[in-house]
Amino acid sequence: MGVGDDIAPRFTQKPVLKQEDNGKLLVFQCTLEAAPKPDIKWFQGTTPLSQSDRIKMRVEPAGGNNYNVMMDIKGVTQADAGTYKVVAKNKLGEVSASINLNFSAPGQKQQDGIAPNFTQKPSTRQADNGKKLLFECQLTADPVPQISWFRDDQQIKDGGRFKIQTDPKANNNFFIVLEINGVSAQDAGNYRVTAKNALGESNATIRLNFDSEDKGKPQGTRPSFTTKPAIKQVGGKIIFDCKVTADPKPTITWMKGTQALKDGGRYKMIQTGDKNNYDVSMEIDKPGKDDGGEYKCLAKNSLGDSTATITLNFEAKDKPGKGSFILTSFK
Repeated sequence: MGVGDDIAPRFTQKPVLKQEDNGKLLVFQCTLEAAPKPDIKWFQGTTPLSQSDRIKMRVEPAGGNNYNVMMDIKGVTQADAGTYKVVAKNKLGEVSASINLNFSAPGQKQQDGIAPNFTQKPSTRQADNGKKLLFECQLTADPVPQISWFRDDQQIKDGGRFKIQTDPKANNNFFIVLEINGVSAQDAGNYRVTAKNALGESNATIRLNFDSEDKGKPQGTRPSFTTKPAIKQVGGKIIFDCKVTADPKPTITWMKGTQALKDGGRYKMIQTGDKNNYDVSMEIDKPGKDDGGEYKCLAKNSLGDSTATITLNFEAKDKPGKGSFILTSFK
């Protein structure tokens, strides 16, 4: 379990407004940190803004993983009043911040505070001998942010197996925790935490995987064919034989081409063995030319699957109704 070394976008300076050219030019400016470089979008209300003769957008490197993000508006009029939002997004997360442009009260001060910024990206730790999983992160915000957690875009509600905590610290810092009790492989997925207040919104993500390094990994062996499939003819029957090792015991499916075959009638399927080693066979009674073709033996258990392929070809003999088979390929 873990996350990469990249950085979800976070604002290190909230948006501010500056007037230039005797008030004819308005400059929105903010600073953020991100890796890789984020995509930047600006909105007036819910309307996305784009470059034009009046609007110029810039993203300038500011050393390390820091960027100065700016938008200039020329020839400002009353129609430009409203709420502006800047959204920064990369593969690890998304953050947004808002600022109001109000002409009706030019002396009015912008709301003081801090848009949410994640100062420590989410990480995981186990507790209670692996039965409990904790997602933990830290952020700064003022006023107190509203916290929401999501798994694969489905919101997680506080209660039952899930416990959501927001612990205030000094200097507008908050310690955020999502606790999952009775964690299992079913809880794997993409998790996102969203922090929102009146000044903006920030998101951070983490991927929960259950792999070979995780505790609780199912024990055993995925199926593996230890001998090549072989064909033999016994009386009026053709028999496919192979050997498989697997733990737990595998389910066996025989196929001709893309069609799954069923046990019964002309087909008899046998699986014997124990201690993880199994003899697997399929008999075809009274084979004919129509039985020629590619056959697959699929062995599957909870740890994986394996497939062996063999091709049965018939050559006509002089006597009607008789045939011989030739093994032509194995995979």
